[in-house]
Amino acid sequence: MSPISRRSLIFGSLLAATGMAAGCGTRGGSTTASAAPEPGDPPAPSSPPAATQKFELPANFVPEGIATGPGNSLYVSSFGGGIYRIDVTSGKGTSVSDGWGSESTGIKVDESGRLFICHGVAGDARVLDTRTNAVLAHYVFGQPDTSLVNDTVLLRDAAWFTDSRLPVLYKLPLSGPALPPPDGFVTLPITGDLVYTDGQNSNGLCSTPDGQALLVVQTSTAKLFRVDPNTGHSIQVDLGGTALPWADGLYLDGSTLYVVLSQQSQVAVFRMSPDGRSGSLVKTISDSSLDAPTTIAVDRNRLYLPNTKMHLDTFQQSSPGTPCWVSAISKV
Repeated sequence: MSPISRRSLIFGSLLAATGMAAGCGTRGGSTTASAAPEPGDPPAPSSPPAATQKFELPANFVPEGIATGPGNSLYVSSFGGGIYRIDVTSGKGTSVSDGWGSESTGIKVDESGRLFICHGVAGDARVLDTRTNAVLAHYVFGQPDTSLVNDTVLLRDAAWFTDSRLPVLYKLPLSGPALPPPDGFVTLPITGDLVYTDGQNSNGLCSTPDGQALLVVQTSTAKLFRVDPNTGHSIQVDLGGTALPWADGLYLDGSTLYVVLSQQSQVAVFRMSPDGRSGSLVKTISDSSLDAPTTIAVDRNRLYLPNTKMHLDTFQQSSPGTPCWVSAISKV
């Protein structure tokens, strides 16, 4: 794993912050449904169908972000910085980029085929043309090793980015085909309930079902927050006492919120209220193909999750070059 990986940097403090050094879920086999969790417990696993497909990744490609793209394409980012494209129909993959000297974390593709790429501890982001692989824009949000630009979501009028080290969100206004200039972004301080701690803070994000606010998961506290995009004020989302241990990527599909629980190798599924102020656990998806997934992409029928094969005791892969893959799992 890359020495600048956000996970290796935050492992020790995250254990202390969450108090979850053991009991982090089942891997390698099927699970059965159990009773609704007590307040504060992680979601209980249910019994979804087996994975329908696995897409192997190149050697030494440890994945992080994932996004659906034009046609039948999946784009996967890596801790080494590279970007890899998979045709989900044929299963064939090609390298898009070897990176820009830093890790590549959260990614999203817009309707114009532009790939927005976060660069973690480098503190910046790039926009790539998926047709030509040319870099269209470069935005430096923060200082290297001070910021950790972690994930992004594309809304109607803006791209938003989380910073796992600084209590801010970055807004990149989008209007028409032209991208903003290098300094054309806004830094929005976060106030209210979301208070930064030691370890991994703001991580995955998405919009609320009504599109009026943002949902941000804080890994170090296993909590979900609603953030007002105009003021930065945050409130904790009421999930009925359900905790989100080792939460990473988020994906909103209508009123259904998917939350990746990395070290549990599970996906928690919630039905959210329109304003995103509350949600109820519907089920938890577990599959034998999942091994420390990070983020999630969704299409009509399937969930796509990149697997890092990280081990909780060391937060490293078992050996250099350990094969990684993307799991394609039924949504049902």
